[in-house]
Amino acid sequence: RLQLRIIHTPRSRSVRIIVFYLGFGKRMEWIFAKPKQAQQGQSILIIAGVFVALVGMVGLAIDGGGLLLLRRDTQNAADAAVVAAAYARCVGGDFVSAGEMTAADNGFHNGMDTVQVHITEVTPEYDPAGTSQRVYVKVSMRAEKTKYFIGLIYQDALTVTSSAVASCNRGFNPSAY
Repeated sequence: RLQLRIIHTPRSRSVRIIVFYLGFGKRMEWIFAKPKQAQQGQSILIIAGVFVALVGMVGLAIDGGGLLLLRRDTQNAADAAVVAAAYARCVGGDFVSAGEMTAADNGFHNGMDTVQVHITEVTPEYDPAGTSQRVYVKVSMRAEKTKYFIGLIYQDALTVTSSAVASCNRGFNPSAY
């Protein structure tokens, strides 16, 4: 047989549970201390803080990795577009449309899906105008990434900007090669 006694002692703020095994002469005793009133609800704040930190880390891993991937893709597309634009500029073609078509071939269509492609002819500071036969073409690309987890914490847009500059000589003759 089993006999169970629960003893509450208000002074010590604890509960004793005493179990007697009748017939065997053995006694087991557990003492459970009641939590103090000031500490109730403290664990929910800790759990909420850990949850926010965990979502932030998952967001950084997933969205940060996607941002690095988008940065690599936009830089590759900008490099290809600037080579095509510089070649078209050297042979007398439309360098803006050549660069935009090459960027579109690499998956970045100008004006679609928050993608901007700017192709301009530039003169760098180290090569003053009129002192060289070189023509410089600059391609700048800007693209936005879709947010997944990081949108819970970071509200601004995730944007990536890449640029590339290429040059050629005005006297370039492609048929000579």
